[in-house]
Amino acid sequence: MNHEEFDQFVQQIEAGVGRNHEALRRRVLQWALLGYAGLLMPLALVVTVSLAFIIPGIIWISEAFPFLLIGVCFLVVGCWAVANLLWIRLAAPEGRTVTRAEAPALFALIDETRQRLRAAKFYRVLIVPDCNAAVSYSPRLGVFGWNRNYLMLGLPLMEGLSRDEFAFVLAHECAHLSRQHHRSGQWVYRLRRSWEQVFAHLSQLHHSGVISLRPFVQKFINWFWPRFNAHAFVLSRAHEYQADATAAQLVGVPTAATALIRNDWHGRVLDEKFWPDLWQQVADHPAAPEGVFLRLTQLLNSLGVGEIQRLEQGFRFSTTNSNTHPCLSERLRGIGRNLDAQSADRETVLLPPQPNSAEVLLGPALPAIRADIEKLWRKKTETNWSQQHRKASVLQERLGRLDQSPVVRQEDVDAMWDKAQALLQLRTPEAATPLLRQILALAPKNVNANFHLGSFLLQSGDGEGEQYLEQAIAGNEELFPRTVDCFQAYYQRTGQSGRIRELYARLDKYEKTIAASRLERSDVTAADKLLPHELSDAELATLCAVLAADPDVMTADLGRKELRYFVEQKLYLLCIRIRPEWYLLTNTDRQQAAINRLIQAVRLPGRVFIFAPSGAFRPIARKLTRIPNARIFSKR
Repeated sequence: MNHEEFDQFVQQIEAGVGRNHEALRRRVLQWALLGYAGLLMPLALVVTVSLAFIIPGIIWISEAFPFLLIGVCFLVVGCWAVANLLWIRLAAPEGRTVTRAEAPALFALIDETRQRLRAAKFYRVLIVPDCNAAVSYSPRLGVFGWNRNYLMLGLPLMEGLSRDEFAFVLAHECAHLSRQHHRSGQWVYRLRRSWEQVFAHLSQLHHSGVISLRPFVQKFINWFWPRFNAHAFVLSRAHEYQADATAAQLVGVPTAATALIRNDWHGRVLDEKFWPDLWQQVADHPAAPEGVFLRLTQLLNSLGVGEIQRLEQGFRFSTTNSNTHPCLSERLRGIGRNLDAQSADRETVLLPPQPNSAEVLLGPALPAIRADIEKLWRKKTETNWSQQHRKASVLQERLGRLDQSPVVRQEDVDAMWDKAQALLQLRTPEAATPLLRQILALAPKNVNANFHLGSFLLQSGDGEGEQYLEQAIAGNEELFPRTVDCFQAYYQRTGQSGRIRELYARLDKYEKTIAASRLERSDVTAADKLLPHELSDAELATLCAVLAADPDVMTADLGRKELRYFVEQKLYLLCIRIRPEWYLLTNTDRQQAAINRLIQAVRLPGRVFIFAPSGAFRPIARKLTRIPNARIFSKR
């Protein structure tokens, strides 16, 4: 099911059964039971077939003992295969475990919130480096659940919110495990989250071994998961609104509103400013600088009118079906916060909380926890940081050489792009923007310059970037998937939900075209239309030199298959004939060896299919010889 079909399915559910919460809950339960039935079907099949042999073997044990033996063996091997498939252990979430003894105030708040909402217990409370809070589920029995609930609290989130605002976030997460969602609703919510992980894991695994039921299970999952997920998605989004409302009742609507606004704002500042600025230091530091999370805290405490633009951006975002969480404005409306009240909330969040929730709830343990979080972050990033530093050192030298040779002429566009590429990788897109515009003034269709300038402009909120990205896609359609995130973020930031739907429809069409293109390039038959190769003299000379260097190649014909999809790409057909043996018969091993050598050596502006005129390829070889100028090489 593609994006457009999923969106339409979700809309149908919302307009139909989704209007009745209880009816939707029952429908999701039915789909969940169907899922379990489908997943257990291989086990039922194994048991049924085994019993068909075992029962006669038990009844007529003297005459049918082989049946009993076959049945037992099939039962053992089949159950092992099913268990091997469905018993999936997923890694527990990573974070810094905080204990009750370390942070008694935090656990007192957790206990109080859980008791008021009658929520399930948490197996562990983890502090993580993200500006977010979540409940993570680790299913101990794979697809059959038996979850451990982990409460994950982002240290940046705690340091950016007041104690009461953090209480709202905590209550929201506890509400997902409370009876506010009905016991079956809790189960469905956890089931969707855990199945999402398990099914993603199953879909990535490949068949290995002689006995495997994975292809059948994967086929069922491909049919079942989009349909179950669409129903559970609608229910989960309803639960998000319900969790917000429940949490707002505990702390008050004004506090809930400032918590939502502040968390959205802080997350955007960190993602768009703090972390990119930090990674800009990679060129000057072989290792990540010390005190990163202390600097992060200082940034959150200094936010004010200078970041008002990012604060306002949050209110322009629109809700899409890429996430169950609604956008900020819809969440505020969901708790009953009107536009007039939101104006007052904006003024409130410009003043950082004093003290913040981390200082209140973590107390004396905060410095040690912050140090451990930084160690965890450094451990995850040290390899990447080191690689980027080495790369930056090389780029610095390259940029220095390029600065020595000024480029102003039309024929120097390639050299200008080399310099722009070095600036993009070493500094920021903003530093390369003047050079990118200069390139486009000389070569308006330059794909790379259009792509990078368009991406930067859209990320900066400048709609002019759309035309540059469209120009880049026109020059290279394969760039389209890389532009989707830029387009989507810009449309969300500007509230253009209709354009997002158009973008998804366009992405679905592209993916179908990609699938058809791969199929088209995977096979060549005599029924295909063949075209002249149209290589330049230089490209042809290089190819002929490679053919002449091979001792076995006598002649070669070259053409192209006519393509219906991505026609700017090329699929070349190279038919070689090798020197025959003294008895005038072709040695197939020597023929294949020559083809293998040429596969490694031949380089053309497109894919190359190399074959010999024998077997099923004989009709293609005959058709190829009838193309004008197909014979490009001959030793005779």
